Amino acid sequence: MAVVRIKHVAQRAGVSTGTVSNVLNQPDLVASTTRQRVLDAIEELGFIRNESARALRAGSSRIVALVVLDATNPFFADIARGAEQAADQHGSLLIVSDTHGDPKRERRILAQLEEQRVQGILITPVNAEDPIFTR
Repeated sequence: MAVVRIKHVAQRAGVSTGTVSNVLNQPDLVASTTRQRVLDAIEELGFIRNESARALRAGSSRIVALVVLDATNPFFADIARGAEQAADQHGSLLIVSDTHGDPKRERRILAQLEEQRVQGILITPVNAEDPIFTR
């Protein structure tokens, strides 16, 4: 199955790729009839926004991470629920990682999250004295 790109949506709607981008990112800038043509084309073609490409251009993703010691602990479930609600209110996605109390796993998770250019990390560290938390 071929990937549907913005240029395909633009062709179907009879607009420029910039107009499609505006519909996706700043819809108030686009006339309602044009916006609806673009939205119809998006639905017809099954267009799915490439968040990775957006994040690459922006230098950060819309992902916030919650790194916990033990995801099975009800305390952390309550924290995750609140963090998810706050992230959602800001148009972000929350992902949760469990360190299982293992400092090596924690460092690996943090490195991967840094590589993904997450917006932020909420963490209950295995060892708050670890020099990684002082930078």
